[in-house]
Amino acid sequence: MDIVGSTSTLVSEQIEKAGLSAPPQMAGMLLAGLLSDTLILTSPTTTDRDKKAAERLGRWAFVRSGPLAGETVQSYGQQVLSASAGLSARAPEEIVNTDLKQYEAGGFRFAIAQAEVTDLVQLTEHLVTLKTALTALRDKRALDFAMLMVTDVVRGSSRLILTNEPPELSDLPYPPQPDGTRLAEGVVSRKKQLLPVVLGLLER
Repeated sequence: MDIVGSTSTLVSEQIEKAGLSAPPQMAGMLLAGLLSDTLILTSPTTTDRDKKAAERLGRWAFVRSGPLAGETVQSYGQQVLSASAGLSARAPEEIVNTDLKQYEAGGFRFAIAQAEVTDLVQLTEHLVTLKTALTALRDKRALDFAMLMVTDVVRGSSRLILTNEPPELSDLPYPPQPDGTRLAEGVVSRKKQLLPVVLGLLER
């Protein structure tokens, strides 16, 4: 077990430890993974090692002769997040299944999925189909409830969609919205921010 924000960090450390450097294309792919995992080094899961890895990978990736010449960690990260975020390019079933973690706590079996967007406004258009897909996911996996965390990677906040919300979660510190979602201001990490709150309510 090695607690860092991205596997890319561990890979880059091993490359450097071996006295090597990654080719620009490989370094660019590793850096894309790191910046996606850590929301351009702003997620609470980010460590100092991740920041050093970003600098290291940037040195290898942004060489003058490489395909990413002229980029910076910030500019490249923004392009990576913009390319990967959004609800329109994927089917609702894919969105709720792609980044999904399943848990058991307090006698409940549940799952939390996460999707990234660059603007939460687009959630309105897809809310009904996402709820339907989330309900189907819950039924297929025989879960007590399921949750989708839609995260605005630009503004650093999330909206939560829940299906079959148990009474134990009525005290979630995220205010209900008129559309039935919950607003989680400043919450971007499922593991470090959302999950501890959910577990705390289910296990009390």
